Amino acid sequence: MIFIYGSKVYGRKNLVRGWGHCDSCGEYSRRKNYTGRKWGHLYYLPLVPCSGRLRVTHECGKCGYGFHLPAREVPALLASLAQTADEAMNLLMAGEDTIDDDGTPTPCVESLIGDAELFHGLGASERVEWIVTTLRDRGLAYAHAMVHGKMLELEGDLDGAQSLYAKAVADHPDDERALRAMGSVSLLTGDYERALDALGKVFELSEDREDRLGLRQIMIGLHEEMGDYDQAIEQYEQCFELSPKLAKDKKFKKAYNKACKKAQKLTSPYHS
Repeated sequence: MIFIYGSKVYGRKNLVRGWGHCDSCGEYSRRKNYTGRKWGHLYYLPLVPCSGRLRVTHECGKCGYGFHLPAREVPALLASLAQTADEAMNLLMAGEDTIDDDGTPTPCVESLIGDAELFHGLGASERVEWIVTTLRDRGLAYAHAMVHGKMLELEGDLDGAQSLYAKAVADHPDDERALRAMGSVSLLTGDYERALDALGKVFELSEDREDRLGLRQIMIGLHEEMGDYDQAIEQYEQCFELSPKLAKDKKFKKAYNKACKKAQKLTSPYHS
């Protein structure tokens, strides 16, 4: 006889839906944020409470991964986030770019995006509006475009997010954060030309070897989606130069050989 048992959060309330990339499986999918209580279950019937009230945030629609926080701690966290967000906005108004995050200098815009995401997940949408409106009213155009764009992305309005990120890139063409955001949302909307343009510029700005390798691999996928196998092969070969060990990676080498065949290019030094 098979017993089905485990634990699960039941009695969901204050549900807030959104979209985003999962920190566990990496998929972009629907996410849920809600308050509930974890119960031990038998055949999915809740029998024994395993916790007090919890706030679950960023629960992935694909793999179910999410973050759990005791509900009693939410008010204090909201107050702390509001204080940090207000400080970050005041620093931006004063011409400063970074905020001290427990001893770690953090870009103010990055901090505000994180605060707004948490406000959204904790069910405090009015505080997200407060950040976005305050940034707009204070004339902090770049910060407003980035934070508002991220919020639209969370709500599933990818076209709106893309429009705001495009504005940020137009005003700050060498800003790596804006370019990455633009590249990411363009990938999701299927605007591969714009994604390639943005990620190519990020590649030029990045000095991190692993980051550059990852960007080239993304660009390989984009070129293949567009049917441009000659460009894909060029990116593959640049990856081999950046990381020679990839020439022994069977999966990567197989994909490269497949691209060579589709491009009818069989004389590459890496082809086998």
